[in-house]
Amino acid sequence: MGKGKGVLAVIGSAGAIFWPGAFIFGYPGVMGPLWQQRFGVGRGAIGNTLFFVLAAVGCCMFFVGRWQERWGTRKLITIGALLCGLNTFLIAYADCLGLLYLWAFLNGAASFFIYLPGLTTVQRWFPARRGLVSGIVNLVLGYLSDKISRTAGMSVTFLAAGLAYLLLPQVNGLLAAALLAAVIGFAFGTLFSVSAPLTVDCFGLSHFGAIFGLVFTAYGFVAGLLGPSLSGYLLDSTGEIFSPVCIYLGLSALMASFLIRRVKPVIPKPASA
Repeated sequence: MGKGKGVLAVIGSAGAIFWPGAFIFGYPGVMGPLWQQRFGVGRGAIGNTLFFVLAAVGCCMFFVGRWQERWGTRKLITIGALLCGLNTFLIAYADCLGLLYLWAFLNGAASFFIYLPGLTTVQRWFPARRGLVSGIVNLVLGYLSDKISRTAGMSVTFLAAGLAYLLLPQVNGLLAAALLAAVIGFAFGTLFSVSAPLTVDCFGLSHFGAIFGLVFTAYGFVAGLLGPSLSGYLLDSTGEIFSPVCIYLGLSALMASFLIRRVKPVIPKPASA
């Protein structure tokens, strides 16, 4: 009975984060050209939407972790789901960039009211399969991280992403570009699925929410600026030339591949059941 409830917890957490994730990573890409036309702006201004999403991460993650310890996962996930649902009305009637950015910020906040409690829940249900269940919630490499070193897995995928970025400007054809983009997306998903159990390996599960929120603060305030915002403005200033963007993102991924190797977990993984 307990195991059955654990499976339901994993399914529920994955389902709860699906729509906020789709609004964050899918919707702006689909709507970007329309927003550019509607508001008369370039890629940089639209790229700022993801910055405001990530800024919400930086603002909310640490506090969500603390609130989770006080109020529990159910209340926070309920708040996140309601906020995400109500926020769709805002984007439906957004008639200026300010409202678009407000929607992005609120959507980022809503997603992490769901994401962080969901991750905490599934890892508590399956302490011997933390990578697997985190990977299910995030969809990529979690299962393998239970079998091999988490840092090695992240390092390899970041290395592959860095090389893919550097190769992207050189390829011709949709298939080759799509395959390289898939490698980059795989590394991005690995970051989300493996960083959570790696944090537990380093610091334990007692205060996971607060610590993981603090770790992701840099993701919100630094990556948001250096990623979508800067790349968008570079594309505007260079007339849609992607080489500079791919080069600096590729070098950043290669640096991440080196740095993550130096992380040393101090808490051993639980024995596999």
